Amino acid sequence: EREAQLGAVLKKVEDLADGLPAIVAGDFNGKRTDAYDGPGKAMDRYGYTDPGTGKALIDRFAIKRATVLQHTVLPTQGGTDHPHAAAILVRLDTK
Repeated sequence: EREAQLGAVLKKVEDLADGLPAIVAGDFNGKRTDAYDGPGKAMDRYGYTDPGTGKALIDRFAIKRATVLQHTVLPTQGGTDHPHAAAILVRLDTK
């Protein structure tokens, strides 16, 4: 179900982006290292990548036509219901 839900979001983003770079950030509740991970499967199917550090994160990014320059995981120190959040710096790729 999570694969279908995120897949629908990524398909809509792709339609709206019309070939331009796209970055989707969200709470996808998946683990990229899990072979049965629905969000990861949807990202693969629609050609998005996860610039993750290899750690299982709830907060994730789906990126297409952008190059990740820096990726870091930050502690939230109790400011949210998640112990960590991810931050990225990207360069948008041109056609």
